[in-house]
Amino acid sequence: MFQRVLQRKEKVWSSDHILILDTVNNLGILYKSQGKLNKAKKIFQRVLQRYKKVYSPNYILILITVYNLDVLYANQGKLDKAEKIYQRILQGKKKVRGLNHSLILDTVNNLGALYESQGKLDKAEKIFQQIL
Repeated sequence: MFQRVLQRKEKVWSSDHILILDTVNNLGILYKSQGKLNKAKKIFQRVLQRYKKVYSPNYILILITVYNLDVLYANQGKLDKAEKIYQRILQGKKKVRGLNHSLILDTVNNLGALYESQGKLDKAEKIFQQIL
């Protein structure tokens, strides 16, 4: 269905038009959930590259796309890369949303879970205490 919608949108707009990127991103999420991680990575990178041409670095759509890439890296076991990305997302969200926004807490929680999976239990505990 995503591919059909994408094909129809591409008949109206160019393949990198900002109005079709939500469908492209959804296709990437679908590929990720199907375990097609390389396809998903290419999709997320395409969306991110296009968003960066249009929006400022801390725009929420960029942060969400970076988050999708981060989850992908974590699923692939690239935990060091995922950690760096979570920290970038956290900094961007703090600038955009402030320290007490629920989006910040979600990212902090994900960073804590990442530390836990890396065996960095002291860091994970500190993060979880911060959330509480």
